[in-house]
Amino acid sequence: MMNNCSGCVEGEAVNWTTAASFSVPTASLGLIVSTLNIIVNFSVLIIFLKSKSVRANRHHNLVICLCICDFGIGMSGVLASLRLLIPSWSRVYIPCLLSNIFIAVGIFMSLLQTFLISFHRFLISIGSPWNDYLLRGKRKYVIYAVSWSLTFILQAFFISPTQKDSYKICSVKTIYNKNLKAFMSGYGVTTMIILLCTILLYVLTLNNVRKRYIKTYAWQIEKSSSEHNSNENRLQITEVGKKKVFESLKTVGIILGLLILLTGPFILVTFLTAFDIEPSHTTIFIVCALTSINSVINPFVYSWKIDSLRKEFKLLFQACLS
Repeated sequence: MMNNCSGCVEGEAVNWTTAASFSVPTASLGLIVSTLNIIVNFSVLIIFLKSKSVRANRHHNLVICLCICDFGIGMSGVLASLRLLIPSWSRVYIPCLLSNIFIAVGIFMSLLQTFLISFHRFLISIGSPWNDYLLRGKRKYVIYAVSWSLTFILQAFFISPTQKDSYKICSVKTIYNKNLKAFMSGYGVTTMIILLCTILLYVLTLNNVRKRYIKTYAWQIEKSSSEHNSNENRLQITEVGKKKVFESLKTVGIILGLLILLTGPFILVTFLTAFDIEPSHTTIFIVCALTSINSVINPFVYSWKIDSLRKEFKLLFQACLS
């Protein structure tokens, strides 16, 4: 019995050593990416809170608020990486709990925020008064607060911790226990629906904008023979307006494209769990890594496409150097 027991302990030790040696470079890379994620998104958040001009533009406000979601994903990555790098943390419940909650809430709210961005552009494209009614002034912040609160409440509802002595390594199963199946199925289906609705709204918006400017140009060109000078000015104004609209739609398109390409695999994997298709640990790691990369890229997209944010970034960078 003693020999057999010794063999089991040695076998477990060998497996742990192999897993740990594999995890160290992976976790180190994850820690670097997640730390970069936190730094860049926290910088955007500071600028957002500091600059009234950045907050004033409704479209920019909706876009930049994605940094809060991405910041949460970064926090999840840091905690998960530290748990892999520090063996004694693998059984500690609180970091495990926070890591899972941060990534689940962060990705869900990132999707919901992108949906709000597409919904905002759609309401503008059809000239709906609901755009002002829902998103004007502080009302959008009420929507943000309610969305975040409901998401956290639903998370808390599904959490069902396992007894500490019944697990060796804390994982997602440890967090949700008997509610895991219900949570993963509900989460996967809901996120997939939100993603598809966001894509649909964006396509409809592009179509509405295209139709609007075709009609505008047709009407102005028709009147060009009788009102040549005034019509030329109108065409120039229309061209400027068209450029601004399509630039904002281009920004939304880039954000949505990155979301589909990099966070889409995570959504697909969780969606498939509703049909009892269990992903491997390697698959989970890859989709989480892609999601983290998406969160790092987003702030650079904002800075590239939003002039006011880019100027504030330069001022912040200069202040840090001086």
